[in-house]
Amino acid sequence: MDSTPVSGYHNLDDFLDIICFWVTTMIGNTAEVRHLRSLMAGHSSELSAPGRVGSIILPQRPATLLAGDRLPDADPPEGFDDQEFARLQDLVARIAPSVGVIEIDEGGWRKFATCFRVSTDPRRVATARHVLHAVLETDVGIECRPDALPEVAPPATGCRPARVRFETPGGADEVIDIEAIEWPHDRLDLLLLRLAKGSSRPALDLAPPGTDDPAPGNAVCVIGYPMKMPADPERGSFAALFDPAELERKRASPGRITMRQTGDPAAVIRHDATTLGGNSGSPVVALESG
Repeated sequence: MDSTPVSGYHNLDDFLDIICFWVTTMIGNTAEVRHLRSLMAGHSSELSAPGRVGSIILPQRPATLLAGDRLPDADPPEGFDDQEFARLQDLVARIAPSVGVIEIDEGGWRKFATCFRVSTDPRRVATARHVLHAVLETDVGIECRPDALPEVAPPATGCRPARVRFETPGGADEVIDIEAIEWPHDRLDLLLLRLAKGSSRPALDLAPPGTDDPAPGNAVCVIGYPMKMPADPERGSFAALFDPAELERKRASPGRITMRQTGDPAAVIRHDATTLGGNSGSPVVALESG
């Protein structure tokens, strides 16, 4: 399959900055940065990819609907004090405008997953790699060449009609078609998409290499679009937190780090923030570092 080089990457370090941000927000392990070059050079690493975002539903961990991209005033969630909750509100107000929802045309537009703006290129968003199965036509593959910068693959004809919606409270949403798949990581659950035109939404700040991983007990927040319901939504924790009619809307889910693996450069952190399937591609932001 022919591929066209991606524009906007001046060098490998520029691209690594984007991955550093993903690692420290979505994956939560900055040690991975030291291994990115070997992962890209030959793709010979034996490291396993982080798992997909699954369903985590805990009654003490609300997934709160945002109002105007802000976390409404309320009593702090269980285990959070007033000061932490105020900082959480500030964090959500800064991050949420850069978080969008991916929509797929299946005879009508359907919300599918979450994404967020990255890099100085206003046409670039990041999401989870397993979102590919919805974006690609069933008979299309992806090429990622060793020892090379990411490349645009496949051509536009290999993608289903898809777009990103950035909601605008009190105004018209910013809706931009997805033009191409820029790069899926062959190990990490990471995918970069190129938009058909530049977005006005700010890119999320990149965490510098060497930033410490959030430790167990540290507060985090997941911002995204929970969608997929568990098999039995009528009972238990799901019914306590979600109205099924109010899924597919942007929510903030506070939680805490519960486990951090060490010694494995592809290791992930675990948290107890409430998520559903549509949270795939959501940024997970540490409250301490922002």
